[in-house]
Formats: sequence, structure tokens, C-alpha cells
Amino acid sequence: MSDVMPLPDEDIPRFADIVSRAYPGFTYSKQSYREETIERLRTMQHEEPSVTFYGLYRDDELLGGMRVHNFCTNVRSTMINAGGVGLVAVDLIHKREHVCKELIEHFLAYCRTTVRPLAMLYPFRPDFYKRMGFGYGPLLNRYSLSPAALPANKQLGGVRYLRPEDKNALVECSRRYVREHHGMVDKSDHEVRQMLTSDDTFIACHWDGEVMDGYAHFRFARGHTSLVNDIEVLEFAYLNKDALRALLSFLNRQSDQVRRIHFNTHDDFLHFVVDDPRDGTDDLLHPISHPTRRSGVGLMYRVVDAQLMFDVLGSARFGPGDCSVKIEPDDSFLPDNTSPVAVTFRNGRASHCKCDVDVTVRLGIAELSSLLMGTVTFSKLRAYGLVGMSDPSYTGVLDAIFRVNEGPQCATSF
Repeated sequence: MSDVMPLPDEDIPRFADIVSRAYPGFTYSKQSYREETIERLRTMQHEEPSVTFYGLYRDDELLGGMRVHNFCTNVRSTMINAGGVGLVAVDLIHKREHVCKELIEHFLAYCRTTVRPLAMLYPFRPDFYKRMGFGYGPLLNRYSLSPAALPANKQLGGVRYLRPEDKNALVECSRRYVREHHGMVDKSDHEVRQMLTSDDTFIACHWDGEVMDGYAHFRFARGHTSLVNDIEVLEFAYLNKDALRALLSFLNRQSDQVRRIHFNTHDDFLHFVVDDPRDGTDDLLHPISHPTRRSGVGLMYRVVDAQLMFDVLGSARFGPGDCSVKIEPDDSFLPDNTSPVAVTFRNGRASHCKCDVDVTVRLGIAELSSLLMGTVTFSKLRAYGLVGMSDPSYTGVLDAIFRVNEGPQCATSF
């Protein structure tokens, strides 16, 4: 019999050891780093109210644990409560004993009981979490651009490094950006504190008078010699075109000492702002196409309560088209999440259906999650045989309803 409970202070060192073996790429083996990690976990546990560490115990022995986050997330222009889980780790001795499965079950139950209809995670293996009902989120793109290819504008100033006294301005700029972009998550106090105190990263921010309206959070990556460096942009936020141009111009000016600017972003169109979008590999794709970016599956989403999800999205923006639809989700991992949901879409809004439905749709919970977040279109799910419907003539209407103008972004690592 397993017990999942908040991790007490005295078990944090044991959890850190479990993490070190589950993720050997983390250099916990060094004693000094191990002690720093334990202290960092304790600090987060005590000082960040939106984070809780949980441990799974059998016969009073800690076999694994996880870190659970309470998020406020923009979904289709509506801020909703969501849950995030990270640092899921299982003792090597107890792998394949359903420890991870039970941890995720507890996390999903927590999301349901705390009225968080959306769960999020970064997978160590996408297929593993896909089987648990998590759907693919947006592809993360890594553009590797020459600084000289970025637009330069000598007339635009207003860029300087972030100062400690700029904390409130940074938080407000980020808050405004989050509310303008689907998928973004409000920054926690811990995340802001990390940005302000990190010795390895820098923040260049743009100001319009006394108001910050954009920033680039970045770090240097050393090349093959001490004189060759790249810049890795971790987050790039701007509220208007002047802030965008000024920050890009700032990066352009680094061309004398920086080989490449690496943008990690969910923006699929960044190559339109540069003169030369090539990534420097010259590895042509057939017949003659120049590589511009690497992409990968990362963030995954899961609807844990389909009815509640549509309830909280009552003021969200859906696409054009009027239709009443009954959605029948298939959720083998959460049997309580399989009740049909009847929704009326009218004038870009969703509400409870109070009349006969026009069409019935059947699909897996992973596909429904991706569809609601706008990372896949209804017509593609239909073409791939991943959705069934009672009347195929409604494919075009439902495709328009579920489309988003801009795919989800997320700059929060957890």
C-alpha cells in the first residue's frame, strides 16, 4: 500500500539522492553541489507557496517523489488555474513497481480536487506520458542565427541591463505579456527571484519612458575557444514593435564577439524578421531547402476534467462558427473523466448546450487536450483517423472553431 504525502524536511536529502540516480546528467555526485541542491529544494519548499514536494512511501520507505506547481495560465485569452508537475523521480531499485504511475495519479487527483482542469509537464519520454493521456504541446524551436542577420536600427535606444530595483517593472511587463499570449504562465516569486539573482544569465530590457515593454533573458555559451561565444536566448518578450526592434538591434550589435544567437522559442515565424535565416550547418534538405531551426516535442497538456475545462473557458476565444456538439472523451487512465460534454459554440464563445446537438465527436483525452490548446487542428485529427464523428459534414465548422490565431507559448521551466 502506497502513501503519497508532502515531503518532510528530513526526507529532502533522500529525495535529492533519488533524483541524482534517476537523472545522472545532473551532477549531484559532487558533495558541494549536492548540499547546494538540498538547500535549494528546502528553500523552494519553504518560500514558494505555489510549489509543494511530494513523496511516495511504502512501509515508511521513500521510493520516489515529485514537485507540484500551482499555475495561472492563459488559455485562449482566459486566465485559468492549472497544475504542473516536475522532477518526477523514482529510486532505481524500485523502478517498474508503478511508483511513477501512482505519483502521476496523485497529481491528477490533486488537480481535480483543487479545481485545476488543465495539467502540464515536460516529459522525460513523450510516449510514456502520452499513454497517461497527455497530449503534445507546441514544438519548441531552436533558431541558430548569425547576429549580423538580425535587423539593426541605430535610431532605437532604450535598452539597458535589468537592475535590482526594476523587479516590479519586470513582473508587470511579464504579466502584460502573459495576458496577451495564449499558453503563457504567470511567473512565480521564485522564478522572478532566480532571474534577478542568477550569476549565469543576463536580462536586457527595453523601456518606453518609465515603463518596461520588453526584455531578453539570455546567457553565454562558450565555443571551441575562449574567444568564440554564442548567446542563448532563454526568453524573449515584447509588447510592441519598437521593443522588438530595439532588442533585436541589441543582439545584432554583438556580432563582433558572438558567433550565433540561439533562440529557444515557440514562435514558428521568427525567420521572417532576419535577412538570413540559415542555421549555419549548410546541411541542405531535398531538393534545395536550407535548415533554419531544430524543433522538439516538449511541453505536454492534459485535461483532467473535461466538463470543468469547458466551464472555465466560458469567456475564452474560440473561432468563428455556430455548432452544438457532444464530445465523448476516451480516458482510460482517469475513468471519471469520460462523461460526455455537450457544448454550444456561438459567436466565438462556448456554453452549456441546452438543445439537441448537431454532431457527436469521439476522441482520446490526449487529442482533446492538444485540440483545446490549439497545437493540432480538428481537420488533421480527422485526417489521421484520431477522431470519430457522427456527421463528417461538420469537419470544417469544428476545424474553424478550435483553431487559434497563435499557437501556445510557454517560457516557464518546471
